[in-house]
Amino acid sequence: MSKKDLEILGRAIGFMKDGPSGDVTTAVVFVPGNAASEAERDAILGVVGSGLKVGGITLKAKASSVTDAAASGARVWLVTGAAAAKIGQAGTAAKAITASADKACVEAGNCVLGIETGTKVQIYVSRKAAEASSVAFESAFLLMVKEL
Repeated sequence: MSKKDLEILGRAIGFMKDGPSGDVTTAVVFVPGNAASEAERDAILGVVGSGLKVGGITLKAKASSVTDAAASGARVWLVTGAAAAKIGQAGTAAKAITASADKACVEAGNCVLGIETGTKVQIYVSRKAAEASSVAFESAFLLMVKEL
């Protein structure tokens, strides 16, 4: 996830009903031993640094393996591509706001939010994952995204 992706994620969180505010502990969920996942984790941690302020929240990231994410206490999980298929029901059981740059994570119902940036920005929301995680968005936001 790039800085732009993370800024869009922060703004999307702002459209949540009863969403987090202030400092938001964010788990960067990765697969240990997977070089691509570890590189993505490091890149995200580098972008967030000591805190990334977006709107009314400041993302405070910490690394968390797929097996330890539920114990992280984080409300927001940034899921690396390799971890997308491995988080299963852990995110919904933890009532986490799971997000990824991997659209397949949203399509599978493992992530609440998916963000694609390029020539245009596209935000995906998994209704199934959102409901399972007790995440609700304002109606105006849902008009701007693609629900899967």
